[in-house]
Amino acid sequence: MKWSFGAGLLVSVVLLSGCCLFMEKPPKVEQSAHVSLKYSTGVLIDDVWVHQEGQQLVIDGALHPRSFMEKEAGHVDITIKDADGNLLKQISVAPESTVFEKETGRVSAFSVSIDLVVSPEARVMLEAHPGTADVCSGL
Repeated sequence: MKWSFGAGLLVSVVLLSGCCLFMEKPPKVEQSAHVSLKYSTGVLIDDVWVHQEGQQLVIDGALHPRSFMEKEAGHVDITIKDADGNLLKQISVAPESTVFEKETGRVSAFSVSIDLVVSPEARVMLEAHPGTADVCSGL
């Protein structure tokens, strides 16, 4: 009786801890404007830092694959709107590495500087798209 209870408890702990390993952590976001992230089915956006450097709005971040099957980082669509919802700028950015490589820890960083001064109430929306970076434009 004690053995079956102990085995059942051990199996429960192993199953629950295994589920915790696959839970996604909330993204780390540092901002000088309101930031919203929209994930794709294959790629996560993380370590986002949106800040104003003089006349430049700088947006940095990293892409992570959601599974080991995802090989291409794709691109990030960035939409910037003012506090009233008016479109200020819309661009697509390719990451530094378009392929998730083991040497980089399967992380692909992106960074862009835009000639734009925004208020703290501005909205910066980032959307990740896995696959090729062929559609990048706007800079």
